Amino acid sequence: AEPDLANCAEQGFEPVLHSWQQLTWLADSRNRPRLWLKVNSGMNRLGFHPEELANVMQRLDRAGALATFEGFVTHFACADDVDSSMTVR
Repeated sequence: AEPDLANCAEQGFEPVLHSWQQLTWLADSRNRPRLWLKVNSGMNRLGFHPEELANVMQRLDRAGALATFEGFVTHFACADDVDSSMTVR
């Protein structure tokens, strides 16, 4: 994990973190690439659940990584269905 984060920082890559294990790697690393957080908005494949985000942000703060936090990304499970209440939520 440390070499991966170092490589991201050196190459200007902006990783998208989606698991608690990745947050642990970040906390244990001296490297701080710009990063994004993936939110699980209904597809249930990858990402933090919305109710976890307060704890995730606290973890980033304790790791000293808020300064390189860019924002959130997600996939909408029904984005092509204009009448989907899930996408609106």
